[in-house]
Amino acid sequence: MSLLVRTGLYFAACLLVSAIPLGLVQASDKNTALDCRIPDAPLGKSYGAQLYTIRVAMEQDFEGSLCRIAQIGYREVEFAGLYGHDPSEVRALLDRYQLDAVATHADWRQLRDDPEMAIRDAKSLGAKYLVLAWLPREERQTIEQWRWWVAQLNKVGETAAAEDVVLLYHAHDFEYRAIGGVRPIDLLLEQLDPRFVNFEMDIYWTVKGGGDPIALLRQHPGRFPLAHLKDMQRTSTDMADVGDGRIDFPSIFASAGKRDFLHKFVERDEASEPFETLRLGLEYIQSIERKP
Repeated sequence: MSLLVRTGLYFAACLLVSAIPLGLVQASDKNTALDCRIPDAPLGKSYGAQLYTIRVAMEQDFEGSLCRIAQIGYREVEFAGLYGHDPSEVRALLDRYQLDAVATHADWRQLRDDPEMAIRDAKSLGAKYLVLAWLPREERQTIEQWRWWVAQLNKVGETAAAEDVVLLYHAHDFEYRAIGGVRPIDLLLEQLDPRFVNFEMDIYWTVKGGGDPIALLRQHPGRFPLAHLKDMQRTSTDMADVGDGRIDFPSIFASAGKRDFLHKFVERDEASEPFETLRLGLEYIQSIERKP
C-alpha cells in the first residue's frame, strides 16, 4: 500500500471521530458510470475544485463525489487524500468522469521520510504538481526548523523535477508571522530554489496572514503556478464562498503573469453545503469571465 493511500486512510479515520457540522456529513448521491450525465465544460480556462472541500462526501462515496464534481462543470481537481484508493485506480475513475488531477497534496511525513514514493504516487495519479500543504506546529517553531525544511524541499524538488513532477509549497497565515525577526514566507521565497520548488498561493490565507497577493505576484513572477480561491467574510476574517466576500479576485487575477495561476482551485475548508459552495464558486468565476 502506497504512502498516499495510507495518508488517505489516516485522514478518513480522523474524520470519522471528529465533530463535523451537519451539512458536511451529507454524502453525495450514489452516482455510477451508467447514470452520471456530464455536461459540456463551461470554462475555457483552467479552473478546478479542491476536493478537500468535499472531504466527508469523498470518504463516504468516492466515485459518486467525483461524478458530482464533473456534473457541476469542473474538469480539473486537486486531491487532499485518496481515502484508501490506489492512485492508478483513481486515475481510471478520473478518465471515466472526464476529470484531470492537476495536483495532489502530500503529507509532510511523506516528503520527509519517503519522497520518492510520494512522487511515484503523484505520477500514477497523473498529477503534474505535488504540494506540501501543511506543517504541524512542532515542525515550525524555530527558524532552524524552517531552514531544514527549505533544504529538504530543495532536494525533493530536484528529485521530482527529474520525474517531470513539480513540487510546490502551500502557505497559510503562520508563515507571515516573524520568528526572531524573520518571516518564514520571506525565507521560503528567498531560499527555495525556483528551478525545483515553487508555490501554491492560497489567497484567503495570504490575506488573513497580512500578505498582499498582488504585491507577491508582482515581486515574484512565475513563483505561483497554482492558486486556491477562498473568500473572506465582509465583517470578519472567517471564510466565505468565492464571490460572496471581500477579496477582489478580478484585480488579483489581472496581476498574475503568464507563468502564474496556471490552475485555480475553488475551495472552502468548512462549508456547510460543500457541493453548493463549489457550484457557487464556479458560477462566480463564469461571471468574471463574461466581463470584458
